[in-house]
Amino acid sequence: MTDLTSEQLEAIRRLLIDPLREAVRQEIRLGQQRFASAMERASDRANDHERRLVTVEKSTARLRAFRRRVVAIYGVLTLLLSFAWAILRDKVLTRLSGK
Repeated sequence: MTDLTSEQLEAIRRLLIDPLREAVRQEIRLGQQRFASAMERASDRANDHERRLVTVEKSTARLRAFRRRVVAIYGVLTLLLSFAWAILRDKVLTRLSGK
């Protein structure tokens, strides 16, 4: 096997190394673009989920407030009906025992 001359080595470099280097650079650029695109989609999804979560949290807060109002109203109605029943029962028992 004979030694290659510097011109032959330079020709090999131009034929093999330079295209390979350019192909690797191109792949790196494409990989970076795909990664950036994937990150953008992930960010959009995260923002969408965050908006949905805020909506759910607001709905939950409204439902809790409604539940508190319902419990308060039922509590007041229970007390009023208890007092009304006690008064009615006392009047009925007074009438029955007076006869």
